[in-house]
Amino acid sequence: MKNKFVITTALFIFFSAASPLHALGRKDLGTTGASFLKLTISPRAAALAEAYGALGDDVASIYSNPAGLSALPKKQIQFSHAELVADIKLNSIFYAHPISKPYGTFALNYTLLDYGSMTRTILNSPGAGNPYTIAGNFSAYDHLLALAYSNEFLWGTHRFRWGMTAKFIQQTISDESATGLAYDLGLLYAPIGKTWRLGAAVQNLGFLSRFRYESDPLPVTLKLSAGNRFLRDRLRLGIDANLAIDNTPVISAGAEVLPIPALALRGGYRFDNNTSDYKGFTAGAGVTLAGVSLDYAYVPFERLGDNHRFSLSYAFGEARREPDYQTISNKPQESVPSSEISFPTPQKNQAASSHITVSVSVEEESSEYLEPIPPTPVAEKIMLGVRAMPFAYREGPEDYDWLGASAMEVLHKSWKKKGFYNSSGPFVVEGEYKVQNGKLTIIANLIINERVIGSFSESGAPDLPFEVWEKIIRAINGRLESIQRQ
Repeated sequence: MKNKFVITTALFIFFSAASPLHALGRKDLGTTGASFLKLTISPRAAALAEAYGALGDDVASIYSNPAGLSALPKKQIQFSHAELVADIKLNSIFYAHPISKPYGTFALNYTLLDYGSMTRTILNSPGAGNPYTIAGNFSAYDHLLALAYSNEFLWGTHRFRWGMTAKFIQQTISDESATGLAYDLGLLYAPIGKTWRLGAAVQNLGFLSRFRYESDPLPVTLKLSAGNRFLRDRLRLGIDANLAIDNTPVISAGAEVLPIPALALRGGYRFDNNTSDYKGFTAGAGVTLAGVSLDYAYVPFERLGDNHRFSLSYAFGEARREPDYQTISNKPQESVPSSEISFPTPQKNQAASSHITVSVSVEEESSEYLEPIPPTPVAEKIMLGVRAMPFAYREGPEDYDWLGASAMEVLHKSWKKKGFYNSSGPFVVEGEYKVQNGKLTIIANLIINERVIGSFSESGAPDLPFEVWEKIIRAINGRLESIQRQ
């Protein structure tokens, strides 16, 4: 009931805020102010022809759909630069800070659009020899400061993400200036265990003060998005529809291909029926190594020439949440017959020991173990701290791809009930599964310090995967409880 209320309230607020959108899709070019708000800052989004609303999962989601910020597992900083037409420069810096659930993600951005120096001219009186007089130079700038917040909530296996961005605007032309406040609202439907996403965002609601004698409305836009990931996240496809109050509808489609995990190749196409110079094909690429990403976009204009956009990003810090998609390393884990493990225990008094060391033998454990040992009293429990990684899908039809991502949700739910779960705990469970000859086989490894201390394997009907997971969970929990008792 609570989740239904949250969902209903979120939808009500979203569509109530979208009430100014009655004029969407008009062909009234150039009738809005602060047109720089329509620029695509992120090179990744620009390379995809702006088809990024449902695919965005980095700090640049601030401007495509702020709901995507809640997918960030780590803190991220990004600097982007673009050389636009007529020596206009676009510079932007982003920072995102995810906080452990349920506190969401905060993000910050500052953008500067520098129009450079221009010649000032003064209109002379009628009858003068020259119609105008040159009177030095002047400069023009657009400043944008954005604050964003995003979070998510669950309704069974239905995951909804939401976000909002507040944007403080200042435009300056010589000695004249205008200020304004705008905000974006975004929603994403990202069901657990699925690779597709649906999104909607209302952008640039707000106001802009007068520029001397006149004020113009902001370029309010409704963005509808859909995206999916295929081939185990090696192919990502997105499509966006943009309906603005000063333009006819614009459709964008984009594709991102990862031939290897460190390299992304991108391309897109923008369908625009008006006389805009910005339409047609776009392209780009990105390289990611050790958390550092370098992205590039090529955006051609029919008459104004081509422009190139770059960004440098760095993801750092402890992962605050599990990413939606994660490739399991193929690096073999070291398996040993027994290992000495140390972990903290709660202190009953100051004289109590702060650590316990136990010896765990792998041979003593079997995948046939079904009945976990009854837990010891809470006061004597050892604080294990275990977390899971997505399971790798090694073989079988694509219909079962979703099981790998859902493994984390299933395992974490069980461990939270028993008090075992800890997102930064020393114990990790990872593994793989396959569907072959009408049989689902799941293999799970319990690991500490890159050493396997327990391996579990179960098989069953592919159409009843949670029955197989239940056996795996009971076996792992039995091992954890036996460690805890020692």
